[in-house]
Parts: sequence; C-alpha cells; structure tokens
Amino acid sequence: MATIPSETVLLVTTGTVRCALPISSVVETLRQLPLRSFPGVPPFVLGVSIIRGEALPILDLACLFGGTSIGPARLVVVWAGQHKVALAVDRVIGIHHLDSSAMAAAPPLLSSMAPDAVASLGPLDGDLLTVLQLSHIVPDDLWRLLQERGGL
Repeated sequence: MATIPSETVLLVTTGTVRCALPISSVVETLRQLPLRSFPGVPPFVLGVSIIRGEALPILDLACLFGGTSIGPARLVVVWAGQHKVALAVDRVIGIHHLDSSAMAAAPPLLSSMAPDAVASLGPLDGDLLTVLQLSHIVPDDLWRLLQERGGL
C-alpha cells in the first residue's frame, strides 16, 4: 500500500486568506503585543515587539498578501530562515495534517509578494489553502533595513 505524503501544519486565517505554516517552523502563538513602528519600512511590517526578551519584527500577513488588515488578534512566532519573526494573523485554527499530493505549485504571479514565499496552493474544506515557505517570506534587503532602523 502506497503512503500519501503529508505535512503537519498550523492553520491560520488573515482576512479572507487561509494559510498553512509548516509546524517545524512554528515557535509559539500568542496574543497581540505592544509594538514600536518604524518609518520607511514596507506596509506589511507593523513594527517590532519584544517577545521573550527578543526584539522581533511583526509582519502583517493580510497586508503581505495585498489585503487590508482589520487589526490582527494573534501572533505566530516562526523561524524565517535563520531569523525569528512574528506573523500577525486574525485567527489560529489549529494543527492539521495536510495531504501534500492535493497541493499544486504556486503560480509565478504570486512571487511578487516575496520570492518563493508561497510554496503551494490547494483545496481544504472547499476553500483555497496557501502553504507558506517561511524561509523566503522576508527578503534579505528587508532584514538589512530592519537591522539599520531598529537594531535587530
């Protein structure tokens, strides 16, 4: 009997977008915290918060997808490559075992958001699911900018 490839993910929603974050990259979830904003950063960077003694950039996942945030209620701290960031989301749904065979590679059109940030797309419960590749969600030039502005 053949095994179906699967991946364990954390499902979150932001605006009308449902996203899957690889559970291996998730550090923790928590409520929205006070943050300090910085001028001159892209609109999807809400600012920086101190989380467990670390200054972490807070990225608005709705804005990253071109939508408008209604004030995220939760933060999901993830590893984005070698750095930690907090993703501001509306809701954390929970852990899900995703059937990878039902997912398709993301079309090139989506790479304008952040190169290779969308790993795949597919259906889940009659809705579109976007699987993120977190190591590519923050471009290197943004890391440099955040370090210059906030000492991250």
